[in-house]
Amino acid sequence: MAVEWGRAHQDLSGVQAIGIDEVAWKKGHKYLTLVYQIDAHCKRLLWIGKERKTKTLLRFFR
Repeated sequence: MAVEWGRAHQDLSGVQAIGIDEVAWKKGHKYLTLVYQIDAHCKRLLWIGKERKTKTLLRFFR
């Protein structure tokens, strides 16, 4: 419930730069795609998606 509330109220208006990373989280080539805000004044995790495919990253931008 708290995650849903946080996602619904997330403010991305000040984001000027993002960083994207892929991390393995299980054996057998299971990956997560991570999107970070990397502005000089603020560094924070913005989003996590399953897999490391183009369509996974496109979900962040939608």
